[in-house]
Amino acid sequence: MGALFDGLVFTSHAQLTLTTGLVEPPIPDLAFIGQENGLCGATVTGALFLITGTRTGWTPVRVSLWDEAPGLGEWEEVVEASLVPAGEAAFAGWAERGGG
Repeated sequence: MGALFDGLVFTSHAQLTLTTGLVEPPIPDLAFIGQENGLCGATVTGALFLITGTRTGWTPVRVSLWDEAPGLGEWEEVVEASLVPAGEAAFAGWAERGGG
């Protein structure tokens, strides 16, 4: 499968959200309930909360859809998470509304 998104996203406070439809950006404490990886909170339906290595600035992000587990490539860190979209998707940094 190919990449659904492969580009730079502005990150602030080492946090980044991906929301779909009219879903509000998730609160970190709720997004990580039951999660063990510490990088991607995926418990809020239609949204993801991500912790990045970049405190503030542009962060490379790739979103891919796969039928089976892909190779890890040369990425420093990789997280697999399920997301059922509730409409169009948008990225945002900490305390920002989605749009980029």
